[in-house]
Amino acid sequence: MSARGFQTLARRLGVLVVVGSLTTRGLYDRATKSEALTGKDYAPDLVGTPSVLMETVDGLGVDDPLTVDGTSWVVRDLLAEGDGALTRYFLGA
Repeated sequence: MSARGFQTLARRLGVLVVVGSLTTRGLYDRATKSEALTGKDYAPDLVGTPSVLMETVDGLGVDDPLTVDGTSWVVRDLLAEGDGALTRYFLGA
């Protein structure tokens, strides 16, 4: 999916994501399915964990805080999608 196509989809179906002073939209998944990770190099224990797919935020990494749809999380792991314009951020408490 192109970054532009993602932006359109996220505006329609996405939730608010706050990272520091940045507010954007992302696609939240309460329990990431293995199908969403097909063809990617990922740790199997990430299947079933919450995640948010959004435009890549420079500097956002493991253990950094973010708020997804009003709930506070930290980044547990991350996985770049496609050309790296999008990243799936796996969430933990």
